[in-house]
Amino acid sequence: AAMPLVTLGLAFWLPAEPGRDYFAIAVAFTMGLVLLALSDERSQVPIGVCTWALSGSDSHKNSGWAIGLLVMCLGLIAQYASIAWLQQVPADNDGAYYFAVAKHSVNSGTLQDPVVWHFLTHPSRVPHAPFDYWQGLTSLLMIPPMWLFGASYTVAILTIALLVSLALILLWHLLVVERLTSSPIVQLAALPLFFLSPALGKYGFETESVPVIMFLLIAVAWCFHRGKATLAVVSAGLMLFTRSDSIFAVAFFLLLAYVVREYGKHATHPRSESRWVRHRGTSLAIAGVCASTVLWNWTQFGTLTTPGASAAVRITDYGVRSHVNP
Repeated sequence: AAMPLVTLGLAFWLPAEPGRDYFAIAVAFTMGLVLLALSDERSQVPIGVCTWALSGSDSHKNSGWAIGLLVMCLGLIAQYASIAWLQQVPADNDGAYYFAVAKHSVNSGTLQDPVVWHFLTHPSRVPHAPFDYWQGLTSLLMIPPMWLFGASYTVAILTIALLVSLALILLWHLLVVERLTSSPIVQLAALPLFFLSPALGKYGFETESVPVIMFLLIAVAWCFHRGKATLAVVSAGLMLFTRSDSIFAVAFFLLLAYVVREYGKHATHPRSESRWVRHRGTSLAIAGVCASTVLWNWTQFGTLTTPGASAAVRITDYGVRSHVNP
């Protein structure tokens, strides 16, 4: 059970300036690849204390192993939160946008966009209806904590830090408690590899949409593993409210939800039951996701899709997004 705690040493190598130094991330991934290469459960690997974990024994059934992995996760979370606490202002334009919308909404009491982010469409005034380019879930998640504890960047970034922490704990639960894999070494490698991944190494310290997407991806995986296809569809739908470019992943998850309900290990429907009855929960969830997206865009912008993102698909010069003719 003490073996996972060794990985905590990686946490103290995390860069003081997130996104600037990827040495710790490179080391973590290299170690993970080596460990995965040695993860043949049928053989003994003569590397001292690691033999026990790599030998395919019943260590994954030992509560001490699960607790050790959980303590490792909590240590990574503590180090991550301490670094997030030091961030005073957004270092990324996208993160600044999400924070600006949340802060303005808290201070003004109205859900509005206080900036003109792009010139692909032309709002009639500033402030104007929000999320005409970026999706809004990231900002919406920050509004309640900022309303309760103050509209500061510290509150906003700690909200994102909490979401990242929940993602790691949910991944631990999926791997260890739900037994997505029975290999102790895969369990050991997956947790720090996820937490020290390049995406979280940069955007995990920003009020950005990437941490939200990563949390929802793990939530979708957890739901599918538990056979909760309808809940997986809802989680996938929240991805669509987070980033427009997640539409392809969402479409895949919707198809997967149908397959899981029809052929998955949790499918226990009688043969006489119609397919509509079997899939009505999933179908209603899919319809709700699509309808709510269309309804928001139609009521706010008079279009079926997000106007800025739809226009961006057709441009050939990226600079057009941020410039307007005088």
